[in-house]
Amino acid sequence: MKRIFLTLALAFFAGCATDAGDDFDADKVCPAEGTNVYGMPNRGTFVDERDGQEYKYTTIGNQVWMAENLNYKTEYSVCYDNDEANCEIYGMLYSLGAKDFPLDYDKVDSVCPTGWHLPKFEEFDKMINLAGGWDNEKEIISLLRSDSLWMMGLRSSDECGFSVRPGGQFYGKAEEESYSKHRFAEINLYSFFWTQTLTNPLVVKSVSFSYDRVAIQPHSFGMSIRCIKD
Repeated sequence: MKRIFLTLALAFFAGCATDAGDDFDADKVCPAEGTNVYGMPNRGTFVDERDGQEYKYTTIGNQVWMAENLNYKTEYSVCYDNDEANCEIYGMLYSLGAKDFPLDYDKVDSVCPTGWHLPKFEEFDKMINLAGGWDNEKEIISLLRSDSLWMMGLRSSDECGFSVRPGGQFYGKAEEESYSKHRFAEINLYSFFWTQTLTNPLVVKSVSFSYDRVAIQPHSFGMSIRCIKD
């Protein structure tokens, strides 16, 4: 029933999630031109020296974020539906947990490229507040979400160039020998991002984007990663 309601609601929200808040000034918060505190262009690309992949990045306030989902292959990552074509679009989904703990800090410390790290929740929180705050969900998703790939053709301004893509999630562990044990869900509907912050000793505080909201989620399954510059 929840999924039926979601599908119906998508059509309603499709036409009302495209306008940023009247008080938001992208030229001040996330300008496309100029240089950031690192002396880099506000938007550009960099290369992950581990595998040669190139990623876009964007500057929001004094933070520099990857503008694409991480796509670095590890023993604890998997493509949605085990289809490499999905990795090319959405990046990989990662399981960063340990056997009896929601985070394996060896994975946390090594998953991002050199000079970048898995964000703390506080870093996501700062970015969300710069874009208008958690109470302005409709404006935030338009400013930060990609203008394609979302179900029902939802449109966004993506003024900050963060380009959230709805890569879905999986339930299971990518280290398991058989990917058939995984349950993949919600591609083109949701995007879930890892942080290195715990909600409680058993659950990670993640950040999710959907068709009409951005939210804090308790989560410990397979999610996307956006690295932030050290």
